[in-house]
This record gives sequence, structure tokens and C-alpha cells, in this order.
Amino acid sequence: MTLLVTTLGAVLTTLLGVLVGGAVSHQLARRQWSRDREAEACALVLRESSNVLVELGKVNGRGVPVADEGVCIPTPIDWRLWNEALATVALIANHKIVKAAQEIDSAFWPAGLQVARGWTSDGDWFRLRDGIEGKRRDFVNIAREQLATSGPPLRRLTGGPDSDDPIWRLRRSYFSTVEDGE
Repeated sequence: MTLLVTTLGAVLTTLLGVLVGGAVSHQLARRQWSRDREAEACALVLRESSNVLVELGKVNGRGVPVADEGVCIPTPIDWRLWNEALATVALIANHKIVKAAQEIDSAFWPAGLQVARGWTSDGDWFRLRDGIEGKRRDFVNIAREQLATSGPPLRRLTGGPDSDDPIWRLRRSYFSTVEDGE
């Protein structure tokens, strides 16, 4: 009888260990899959926000007619991919990451409207761009925190020159001579 109880106890313990191990393994795999999808959605937000920012910069002050108050002139910017990135992150990511992505979108609105109306100069554009870049940096820091990426928060997202760097004066003078036909 003791042998039967011992054998039955060993079999039940083994089966319980297999079941618990399978459940834990399944949960870990599911959590890793979710984290990977969340990281992909964050990367998509960064890629598409970069694309919109570049397109806004191209359109800024370049042949967009000045419009009256309340009138928007269409720009060549395709917002569809940006909106898809926002929808993807809203579907997959946690609340803090979604909120940070929506903050980028909120920063795009005044910039997009001002560029579309032809109301921006280079000085305005740099201020608007810096605001968007700040929201993008905040998004990255929140995503890193939520996705358990180690390291301190990033103070800067890109390696480009600051808005007040003299290189930007060269850019303005180059474009003004190109537009003047020189």
C-alpha cells in the first residue's frame, strides 16, 4: 500500500509540475509576444511621425499660397500612414504609450494647419518642429520605460543640429538662391 501511495503521489506531482510549467511557459510566451507587438507599434509611430515631420518641413514656406483665416489649402502630405500608426498603437499598446503617441498627434495639428495655410516662416517652423520633436522624445522615453528597456531617459532623440545652430542659416540662404534662379 505504501508503494502504491508513493507511486501515485510521484505521478500526480509530476503531472501537476507539467501542468503548472506549461501554464507558466504559455503565459511567458504570450507576454513576450505582446511586448514584441507593442515594440513594433512604437517603432511604427516613430517611423511615421518622422516621415510626417520631414514632409511638413519640405512643404513649409515652399510655394503653398497664403490662405485666409479658416481656409485650409491642401498639402501634399499623406496623413494616412500616420493615422494607421496611431490606430495600431491604440490597439496594441498600454495607456501611457497611447497617450504619448496622441501627444505627438496633438503637436502635429498646429504645425500642419499653419503650414497648410502658408503662415509659417523658418523661425516659426523650427519652434513648431522642436515642439513635435519634444513629444517624440517623450514618447520614446515612455515606451522605453513601459517596455522595460534599461537606461536613463533620453535627453535628445536625434543627432541633428539644434534649431539655433548656424547651419540652418546656410540652409535658408541656399534655398533662397535656388528659388531666385541663381
